[in-house]
Amino acid sequence: MKHYAFRLVVALLTFAIGLTAATLLGTSRVAYSSDSSAAQEVLRVENQYIQAHLNRDVATLDNVLADDFTIRSRRGLETKFDRLELLQNPDFAFAVIDTSNVQVEVDGDTAIVSGTAYVVNRYGDEELTSPTYTFTRRYEKRQGRWQIVSVTTRRG
Repeated sequence: MKHYAFRLVVALLTFAIGLTAATLLGTSRVAYSSDSSAAQEVLRVENQYIQAHLNRDVATLDNVLADDFTIRSRRGLETKFDRLELLQNPDFAFAVIDTSNVQVEVDGDTAIVSGTAYVVNRYGDEELTSPTYTFTRRYEKRQGRWQIVSVTTRRG
């Protein structure tokens, strides 16, 4: 009888540890969906999006952003045209875009990339660092390629 009681305690303890680990790991995942190859494709486009901003690569950004792209932030609503125009302004530059806690969820031809970030911008001789904020980027697969349809940011 003591042998069964000991096994029951060990089994319950193992279950509790597993449940705790699953809960903790579930909230800190880097992100994957049911189709990890699609998630990797989305992350590749996400990296192109960031690098295009840092390198002032209007052509790549034009390709990555959907024609109906919008970004909502505390500054208001910005369109694809506004974003491309910003990168063409010789007085403005993105010096740093640092993202963390990035998660990707893919559901068919739609994906959500979320995380936290901060940016360092240069405007003329002035350098401005944003506070850390959260972002959510909505992707859609259109004509066989992933494009960013919308971005929402909130101060974190």
